[in-house]
Amino acid sequence: MAPKHPKPRKTYRIVPQKDLTYGVEISDGKSMPTIITRFGTTAEAEAWILEQKRLDLEAGARKLGETAKKILKDRGVL
Repeated sequence: MAPKHPKPRKTYRIVPQKDLTYGVEISDGKSMPTIITRFGTTAEAEAWILEQKRLDLEAGARKLGETAKKILKDRGVL
């Protein structure tokens, strides 16, 4: 079986908009970047980015926990 490639990490970039608001460009390295718009300040955009990163970490931790539980169950530990 071929080894799995690590999941590409998302990158975030704050982009000034023509209407003097800010957007956040999100890229995962596989598809076209997406821009989330209508942040009034760079601080709002940065806070949104931090929240997205936190949610991604939580989702990864849950997935890792589920995988560990399955392995322990398969080995008869649980």
